Amino acid sequence: MSIDTLAISRSLRGAGFSEAQADALIEAVRASADVAGRLDSIEQRMATKTDLLEMKADLLKWIIGIVLSSTVINVGAVIALATLLTRH
Repeated sequence: MSIDTLAISRSLRGAGFSEAQADALIEAVRASADVAGRLDSIEQRMATKTDLLEMKADLLKWIIGIVLSSTVINVGAVIALATLLTRH
C-alpha cells in the first residue's frame, strides 16, 4: 500500500498541526500500514479449513494404504511360515 506522506504532511500542517506533530502522525500511519501489510501476508499463507480437510483426507489414504500393505505382508509371512512348518 502506497501512502503519499508529503501530501498528508501538507494537509496536516494546513489544518494547524506543527511539522513535528504531522511527522509523528505520518510515522504512526506508516507503521500501521506496515503491520496491516504483514498481517495480510500472514493471512494469505495460513491454511484454510478446506486445506486442512484435504490434508486429512490425504493422510487417511496413506494410513489406510500402509495398514493394508502391512496386513498383506503379515498374512503372507504367516502363510509362508505355516507352509514351512507343515512340510517337516
